[in-house]
Amino acid sequence: MRCLTLADALNAGGWTCAFACDTGTTAVVPVLSESRHQIAPLNANPSGEAAVLLHRWPQGCDLLIVDHYERDAKFESACRPWAQRIMVIDDLANRHHECDLLLDQTLGRREDDYRPFVPAGCNLLLDSRFVLLRPQFAAARAQVLGRRRESRRIQRILISLGASDPHNFTRIVLDGIAQTGIDLTVDVVLGAASPLGEGLRETANTMTQIVEFHAQVTDMARLMARADLAIGAAGTSSWERCCLGLPSLVVIVADNQKLTAEELAKAGAARVLGRAESLTPSAVANAVTDLAEDGSGLRDMGEQAARLCDGRGTLRTLCALLPALRARDGNTVSLRLASAADTDIMFRWQSDDQTRRFARTSRPPTHDEHRAWVQATLNDPNRLLYLVLHNQAPAGVLRLDRVDTSESYEVSILVDSGKYGLGIATAALSLGRALLPGARLVAEVLPGNTASHNLFKRAGYRLIDASHYANKPQLSS
Repeated sequence: MRCLTLADALNAGGWTCAFACDTGTTAVVPVLSESRHQIAPLNANPSGEAAVLLHRWPQGCDLLIVDHYERDAKFESACRPWAQRIMVIDDLANRHHECDLLLDQTLGRREDDYRPFVPAGCNLLLDSRFVLLRPQFAAARAQVLGRRRESRRIQRILISLGASDPHNFTRIVLDGIAQTGIDLTVDVVLGAASPLGEGLRETANTMTQIVEFHAQVTDMARLMARADLAIGAAGTSSWERCCLGLPSLVVIVADNQKLTAEELAKAGAARVLGRAESLTPSAVANAVTDLAEDGSGLRDMGEQAARLCDGRGTLRTLCALLPALRARDGNTVSLRLASAADTDIMFRWQSDDQTRRFARTSRPPTHDEHRAWVQATLNDPNRLLYLVLHNQAPAGVLRLDRVDTSESYEVSILVDSGKYGLGIATAALSLGRALLPGARLVAEVLPGNTASHNLFKRAGYRLIDASHYANKPQLSS
């Protein structure tokens, strides 16, 4: 699912994506077969997989993403002649990789964990800032967090323990909830490959609580948004819950979930019920009862969870995939997703007389107005706000606003007046185009703003009337 999330984001930007995977993958994740991406069965012996990929795509690829616990530098090295860049997704930090980027979204993960295992120039994308979540979670976040601040009661519990739950840990959780005797509704999520449905329904029929079952869920954000407490595995779904500020009781279902569970508990974002094989109904019952009787504790847990993941990790990852560009002074120009911490420096730029001279509104905003605008912008799924970095230091702002719901974006750019003449704005516009190669980009430039007119012409934009420019999608074959 994390690869599908990233592929969907790349595809939305104009990339063509394909999955090479075992034939059984679509049975576990049926939504993959319903996606727009190519699927190529990969049933060769591990030693022959690189050759199969080369045969399937003889033209090679711009980016190979490897997400497999049993593949390492040997496989990745064999793909080097075929893939321009290689990105690895991992969370074990236990083997060598031959890659240009490595993403590990484990909370608390440090560079020292991976430096012995990757090439010296590998770009490490670590910690929960880079969690790959579907956009539905970020879109729901602001409204859901507002509701949670008003709620201190457990009225609805969500149970989700994985795609198959072969050991039926869900049954233990249901038995524990039944023991509490608390009047509430329980949502149980079953994976497409789960054989447990009938037996769990029999258990539900003996409970005083209302139990609803959900299979092949495509809108998990909706279920999490209406829940007051979740009981789930300490895997990727932990970040979905955190994004929506959902208090959780977590179960360690696999060894690679241990660090995440410990870090969630340390941050006060969840309580750990222990390893799944040691789980008992009484442990579940006691934990649920404690939280039901501690309304402020429940709310605090949700607030701590929301601080760990904002749902924008995919956007940060896309920034990391951008090409390296340089200003006229030889220093790098790159983009970073803006955050609330950037409010003050953006306010300083917005208040500069040279910036306001050609702005749509000549009056500079007050600090309060600007802060409210930044928060609204960060919560708007149709508005992308990036800091332009010069030699890794903030130097300007690039904003991309979706026009209606089409694949067109309006471009707005601002560079620190002290950095004029270095070609930073031209490089930033090129990076913006690389972010959205399949989109039509438009810009408005006031007639008297000669410098900006020249900027957009240099960047390949075409003047369509006295004050508007357009740049066509860069379509690949």
